[in-house]
Amino acid sequence: MLFSTILRSIYFSFPCQLVILLFKKNHILLFYWLLLLGFITQTIGVKWGIPYLFLDPEYMGSVGFWSFFILGISFGGFIMTFNISSYILNGFRFPFLATLSKPFEKFMINNSVIPIFFSILLMAKVFWFQYYFEYHTIWAIAVDLMGFMAGGFLIIALISTYFFSTNKDIFRMFNVKENIGELPLNKNEFYALSNRKYGRVGKEWHVETYISDRLKLRLVRGTQHYPSEMIFSVFKQNHLNAAIVEVATFILVIVLGLFRDLSFFRIPAGASLFLMFSLFIMLSSALRFWLRGWSSIVFILILLVMNFFSQFDVFSSVSQAYGLNYTIKPASYSSQAIKELNSDKIFQEDYNNTLQILETWKKNLALPAGKKPQMVFVNTSGGGLRSALWTLRTLQLTDSMLKGQLFKHTKLISGSSGGMMGAAYYRELYL
Repeated sequence: MLFSTILRSIYFSFPCQLVILLFKKNHILLFYWLLLLGFITQTIGVKWGIPYLFLDPEYMGSVGFWSFFILGISFGGFIMTFNISSYILNGFRFPFLATLSKPFEKFMINNSVIPIFFSILLMAKVFWFQYYFEYHTIWAIAVDLMGFMAGGFLIIALISTYFFSTNKDIFRMFNVKENIGELPLNKNEFYALSNRKYGRVGKEWHVETYISDRLKLRLVRGTQHYPSEMIFSVFKQNHLNAAIVEVATFILVIVLGLFRDLSFFRIPAGASLFLMFSLFIMLSSALRFWLRGWSSIVFILILLVMNFFSQFDVFSSVSQAYGLNYTIKPASYSSQAIKELNSDKIFQEDYNNTLQILETWKKNLALPAGKKPQMVFVNTSGGGLRSALWTLRTLQLTDSMLKGQLFKHTKLISGSSGGMMGAAYYRELYL
């Protein structure tokens, strides 16, 4: 009897019901957590090196306290975005929240099962990676993790302070005097839970207990004696404050993009992913809240519109290649220009110029009289970090076998993607 009561009380507790609600109705929110879980456990995106963006974040050329601090700030923002979106989408299912002081604070505490689990797992994976692969000392790893936690707690505290000072409950909004406070869960009431009838009324989810801001188990009070208009007004006011935070987050991302040429604003790639997922969550939750059943079709239309306008130059950034002169008139690629370039005169000039380059190269090799030079062409394949490392190591060994003469005989390096990154890196080392 006691065991059954404990199980039922756990099942109908607020934290447990929020997790069930996430799996049943909030699949988009759940998707991002599962995707991040795949990243940090190195089951998704390993070939592209995505897990290392979280396990070994780099900021301004180094990995340390500040890189993990920024990663923690972005992760804390992601947690708060998750809580805000969950509150907007699901708050109305739990009317008792409006009758509590600091309703968002109570919701956030009870909605922390998945964020806490993920945070512990992420820090454990960081420790494992930094210790076994980066060979850092335990103290150095502890400093990194303290930076991560400090950044996370800082942004959570700042956003929470804003909500706690601006959000209103039913008592502050309507000056309701009947505030009986939190209902403690005593022994008799705990045993009485098993005799209640469980179920949901309309859109309201049945909850028996919740965790208070003092981390104590409390009973859920009834809301039948409060007009539904009052409860709805509380959630509406809270949602407005949440929208302000979401707009501020969007502006922050825009500012980071505008100043991306400054190294100070180039935050770790893992932090950028947290911010990007936060934006996606805000967009999807806003569409879901305001459009309900139309959210999917509207989201598809938005993607189509964005794809259409992306073809215009006004919506794309200008990217210039180093070494080219952009102050002169660009070369023409018309059929007439190509025909002129294929003339016998141009061909002969190119031939003579290339021949002179080869003669100079042959002279610099200082070969014995009558001995022909050996020319090397390097071609590499793509494949991300794996191909870059393989190409780098192959060139190292080849150059070693040739006693450092490889690039003196190399006249062309070609290839794609990661392989070219590895070849370019080794060439710069040579130069």
